[in-house]
Amino acid sequence: MSGLGRYRQLLGRPYARALLGWSILGRLPLGMTPIALLLLVRGQGESYGAAGAVVAAYALAVGVGAPVSGRRVDRIGPYRVLRLRALLYPALLGAVVALSVTDRPLTAVAAFAALAGLSHPPLSSTVRIVWPRLAPGELRSTAYALEAALQEVFFVGGPLLAALLAAFAPWAGVVGAGLASLVGTLAVAGL
Repeated sequence: MSGLGRYRQLLGRPYARALLGWSILGRLPLGMTPIALLLLVRGQGESYGAAGAVVAAYALAVGVGAPVSGRRVDRIGPYRVLRLRALLYPALLGAVVALSVTDRPLTAVAAFAALAGLSHPPLSSTVRIVWPRLAPGELRSTAYALEAALQEVFFVGGPLLAALLAAFAPWAGVVGAGLASLVGTLAVAGL
């Protein structure tokens, strides 16, 4: 079977299109949030150094939180982990926005950005454990290949979307990242 035929066969499987689409939406914040935080803090009149510190706190926390959340998915399953983090992550991003626009200290903004990073939903690890159930045999490698290729969507499209939203208001990119995560993560958790 040709490569396109395998992709058609994969996307014809029950839940495959939904998993792919919703998980991409839910993972857009991987590319959106760092630039959105930078634009938010700069939009409030802070320096690039200060904005970089907030982004660094967030990014370090994502790096620390990802293995922890992945282990929780392995222990208790993805449903409970995703449902909790689907709500927690956007709420903490909302707190970052509220703190920033009300001129709270930058340390508070950075602290809540770090908490948001720690609570980032583990969609990537969840998708990797769900594909073998949806795509048995040779379709599994096709699913992983498609997954790898489409990751560019959130690493290239995410920052672009955040910048477009921030053009309307400095906080809009962060809010957009929270909404994308909320909707995408809850949809994946419901599959």
